[in-house]
Amino acid sequence: MKLFMIICAIVFSIITSYLAFKDFLRIEDAIEVERYVKTYCADRRKLPSLREVSNKFEFFKKENGWYYFLNFSNNEVSIQYPMNLPLPGAPGRMKLSEFAPVIYANSIRIACP
Repeated sequence: MKLFMIICAIVFSIITSYLAFKDFLRIEDAIEVERYVKTYCADRRKLPSLREVSNKFEFFKKENGWYYFLNFSNNEVSIQYPMNLPLPGAPGRMKLSEFAPVIYANSIRIACP
């Protein structure tokens, strides 16, 4: 029984470490995207289109879990990126599943006057 518990703890630690590593890489990407959108807005007084952001960052695709939502007046954008763990320093707000207490994404809102 002790061996089983040790094996379970090791497997849990490995999986959690893997998810944390992937999330830390996504956080770096999210910070880059956020910085790009804010700089673009400051320079041009408008938000970039989805095409411009996708061309700038090759990972920014729906297939990878990255989404870019402009509001109707095109003065605010919501950028959603995949996350698994509630890590400190991750930009944006956590999105929780409606069906299970699971984090599936973070969402960054950026306004451009």
